[in-house]
Amino acid sequence: QRSGALSTLHAAVAYLQLEDWENLTLETLQRHLIDRLRGPGVTALQAAAKVLEVPGGPCFYVQCKSAGSQEQTLVFRRALAAAVSELMDWIPEIKNPHLTLSAHLKDGWMLLGFVFPKAAEAKTKTAKVKVV
Repeated sequence: QRSGALSTLHAAVAYLQLEDWENLTLETLQRHLIDRLRGPGVTALQAAAKVLEVPGGPCFYVQCKSAGSQEQTLVFRRALAAAVSELMDWIPEIKNPHLTLSAHLKDGWMLLGFVFPKAAEAKTKTAKVKVV
């Protein structure tokens, strides 16, 4: 096994349609994301928190890919962080987050996923996998 080859765990959470988000204000985009994440999105976020076993809920960071310009990316990251914080009562954190929310945007759709910290630090309840 190469050093660091399995240092992070990625898990998909939700695939959401987000048409014309680039034309929305920060507040409107935040409300739209809250509406889109309700239900299955919240259930998946709760499952991630349960795996991490962090008392009071985890702190998180939002990374975003393919969101357009740097300004659009920043607005989207802020809106998503605010939406998740409001829905889950989690704390957005830039340094040393418990997990990273990864948003990939393309053609009016968002794939939201988790990037968990290094396996040695994560304290997850996963079985050991033998890599051949």
